Amino acid sequence: LVLDREGRMKNAQTLMQFLIQLREKVFGTERVISEEFENVVSEDKKDLFEQNYEFLSVITDNDLCRTQIAEHKGMHRMLVIRDVYGTAMLEMAKMRSKVDHANLAEVLGIGEGRSNYIIIREYLAGGSLGDRIQHPARIKEEQAIRLMKAMVQGLKEAAGYKVHHGHLHPENILFDREGVLKIADFGVPFSGEPKLRRFFDKGPRDPFAHDRFSLGTIFFEMIAGRQYFPGQGPDENIRHLETIDIDPPGIKVIIRKLWGIVPAEQRYSDYAQVLYDLENIPRAERNRRRVKSVFDLEQPDDASGKSAGRSTPDKPKKKTTEKEQPPANPFQRALMILILIILGVAGWFIYQNYFSGS
Repeated sequence: LVLDREGRMKNAQTLMQFLIQLREKVFGTERVISEEFENVVSEDKKDLFEQNYEFLSVITDNDLCRTQIAEHKGMHRMLVIRDVYGTAMLEMAKMRSKVDHANLAEVLGIGEGRSNYIIIREYLAGGSLGDRIQHPARIKEEQAIRLMKAMVQGLKEAAGYKVHHGHLHPENILFDREGVLKIADFGVPFSGEPKLRRFFDKGPRDPFAHDRFSLGTIFFEMIAGRQYFPGQGPDENIRHLETIDIDPPGIKVIIRKLWGIVPAEQRYSDYAQVLYDLENIPRAERNRRRVKSVFDLEQPDDASGKSAGRSTPDKPKKKTTEKEQPPANPFQRALMILILIILGVAGWFIYQNYFSGS
């Protein structure tokens, strides 16, 4: 309830809007999207803001926003309608609606009110990344790398429009029915104390660096199978990261660089660098692991017997360790001995029949 310095209502319209919101919270009345939003909606999307919804369930309802799942009766389509109280992130939300990418949730419309705004986006029925992290079956490293690539590609596209997320979290990393990852809820604040905290060097806060830090935190949670920062300090999370047996180990390097706990010249400055590391550094690690565990082929790559640790897609090189060559196959050894015995017997027979009488 907005009051002026003298303790009186600023105007009757503010009081009316407050009473409408209060009625909805108390009685659970369906949200009515009023005509005042039409002035910021393009003509081809006006039907989204008509009073033609069947509200099915409430996802969240807190002091910052209210999120509901609804079905548009005219379009016969499930949608997510989020009513955000306050307009601090409105401009960011408008910019986000202009970005189109396979790994970003589609924003169908944005409407602006006097003290709030509404975002209408596609409904994603495949659950969230948070659900997968909390599942007893831990996310495998290969899958985590694949999901990270999808997230980075989506954020990279948004950054090209100077759009940052600001509240990246496993709960707003969603999946559609086919399992395609989509980042949702750009510019939508979370309630309560933020779980993601930065420990970069003190200085200007770069929103894109903050998103990269959050990205590293999500990577950490996928690999560790546990929530980042459950009442612990950053040092404790770093120590826990170092104790995890991760293969490929290059994942740890990427997380540390995303967190900014490396020298300044090694930190990421854009998403292209993150994507490069994800596509190249772990690939060599995975190929080396696959050769050693599946084929167990080991040969020196050079005359010194030291392994180069690289493989090419056209002609994979056999690898070896510096300690010893692999033991010979017992079957091959027995077969060789049998052949030598047969050759010896044959030679003795020939000698006795052709050369002994002369």
